[in-house]
Amino acid sequence: MKKLSILATTLLLSSAVHASDYNYEITPLVGMVFPEGNLQLDNQVLVGGEVQINNLTDTIKPELQLLHSLTSEYKGNDAKTAITRIGLNGVYEFDTADKVTPFLKAGVGYETLYYRYFDNVDSAYAAAGAGIKIPLADRFGLKLETLYMLKHNTHRYDSNLAMMAGITYSFGKVASTTTAAVAAPVVAAAIVESDSDGDGVVDSKDKCPDTPIDSKVDAEGCIIDHDNDGVSNINDLCPETLTGIEVDATGCAKTLTINIQFPYDSNVVPAEKRAEIEKLARFLKNNPNFNIAIIGHTDSMGSNVYNLKLSKKRAEALKSALYDLGVEEPRMSVSGQGESSPIASNETEEGRTENRRLEIVFTQE
Repeated sequence: MKKLSILATTLLLSSAVHASDYNYEITPLVGMVFPEGNLQLDNQVLVGGEVQINNLTDTIKPELQLLHSLTSEYKGNDAKTAITRIGLNGVYEFDTADKVTPFLKAGVGYETLYYRYFDNVDSAYAAAGAGIKIPLADRFGLKLETLYMLKHNTHRYDSNLAMMAGITYSFGKVASTTTAAVAAPVVAAAIVESDSDGDGVVDSKDKCPDTPIDSKVDAEGCIIDHDNDGVSNINDLCPETLTGIEVDATGCAKTLTINIQFPYDSNVVPAEKRAEIEKLARFLKNNPNFNIAIIGHTDSMGSNVYNLKLSKKRAEALKSALYDLGVEEPRMSVSGQGESSPIASNETEEGRTENRRLEIVFTQE
C-alpha cells in the first residue's frame, strides 16, 4: 500500500497540454523494481530505455519502452532469474507555469523470465505510471518516473512497481511556423488594402486611382508635379511653369504677379529682382508658344494722370530687361493701370509698397 500511495501522489501532478519543440526523445533509465508477490523475487536493479515520439498527435505521445531487471533470487530459494519487459505506452504531458513538465502514461507490455518458478510464466501486462521531466539544457532533461505493472500468472495476478530515473535527449527539431504566422496577416492586409492601378499606393489613400502603369507617383498616388503648379505631370501641358505663376487646368500659365517693389516715383528695376526676371526670360524662351502682357501698377500717391504714365514706364522697364535677356520684342506688350487696381490699402506704407507692382498675363498662340 505504501508503494501505491507513492504512485497516487505522482499521478496528481497536472496542468495543461505541453507541445514539444522536438519530434523525438530517447531516455536511458536506471532504477529499482519492487515486486508485490510477483515471482516471489527480491527487489531488482533495473536498466532500460524509452523512445518517445512527440507531435504525432495533439495530446497522446506514443512511447516504446524496454526494461531489463538484473538477476535476483527467488525468496527462500537458490533459484535466480532476470526479466526483460517490452512495452508500448501512450504519454500525456502537462504544461505548468514553471519549467517542470509532469506526465501520465498508460499502456501494455510483455515480460519474459529467464527462469520460470512458482508458476510464474511469461505474460502480457498492463501498465500505468506518472513522472516529471526537468530541463537541464536545450536538448537534455532529467526524467523521474514511477510505473505500476499488473500481470496474470498461472493462478493469480501479480504486480511490480518500478521507480526509475534517466537523462532525456531530444532531437528532430520541429520546423518553425513563424513564416506562416506572419504571412497570414500580410495576405489579409493585401485583400483589404487593394491597389487597383498598381502604383504602390492603396486605393483608400490614392487620389489618382487611374494612374498609368509604371508612372512615378507621390504619396497620394498622383504623378509627380515637377513644376509644383498643382497640376500632375500627366495632365500638365506646360511642365516647366515658373513657381508663383497662376495656371489653368492644363498647367499652363495665366497670370504672374511680380512684386518688384519699385521705390517711390521710380521705374528702375531693383537689382535684387534680377534672378527672378532671368527665370521668367528662360521660361519664355523655352515656351515660344507663350506671349505676355506686362501691366504696371502704382500706389495712390500723386495724380491719376502721372500714375498712369509711371505705371506704363515700369512695364516698359521690365520689357526692356527681358529683351536684353533674349525674349523677342513682338511677344511682349505693355500697359499701365496707374493706381486703379490696388491689392492692398494705400493708407499704409506697407500697402502702398505692395501696390507698386508688375502683373504679367500669359497668352498662348
